[in-house]
Amino acid sequence: MELTSGIAIADPWERLRGLREDWFEVYDGMTVESDNRLRALEIAITVWLSSSVAGTKAWNIWERREELAQQLREIPAELDLSEVNVEDLPRVAADIQNAIRAIYVDDVALSLATKILHKKRPLLIPIFDSRVSDHYFPKTSIRDKEVQLSRFPEMLRRFHLDLLQARSELSDLRQRMLAANCDISVVRVLEYLVWDHYDQVAALRAAN
Repeated sequence: MELTSGIAIADPWERLRGLREDWFEVYDGMTVESDNRLRALEIAITVWLSSSVAGTKAWNIWERREELAQQLREIPAELDLSEVNVEDLPRVAADIQNAIRAIYVDDVALSLATKILHKKRPLLIPIFDSRVSDHYFPKTSIRDKEVQLSRFPEMLRRFHLDLLQARSELSDLRQRMLAANCDISVVRVLEYLVWDHYDQVAALRAAN
């Protein structure tokens, strides 16, 4: 699979093994309602994706649940990023940006915020952790959180281009994941493959 953003992913089905065997049970497979209400569990499960949400940080996110609910009401649960027109993307990105800002408290930055929000809108919102963020906008992860948030619309635009270009392959992979009892969106398939690509790169560098 060759992505418009510049990376080639060999044997993407094999690369999804880690998601099937490790991450799905503890994160993707955890039932979360695609409604507007943030629940404590939905904050807590992000710890499985190497997020630090203990103590005060978790509580401060929890206290912003009403503000988040207001923003999520502007984002239909059935909205699928792969079906969003290019012309409509800026408005959609702005709505997601507002939802991120609702829980952008203390040292909560883009990675943790999108890990929470992906579970609320899995068809629409990718997880932009440091590796995925830096792929779509270099050196974003080392910037302060406000810079990360300001770059979100452009990162989403570039992610969206990859999604549209590889939609057929990503849809096929999603169907194979469904057959393996792993119900994830094409958004999650793409985001994970990008993350895994850089995970492999990091492992090779460490080995050398």
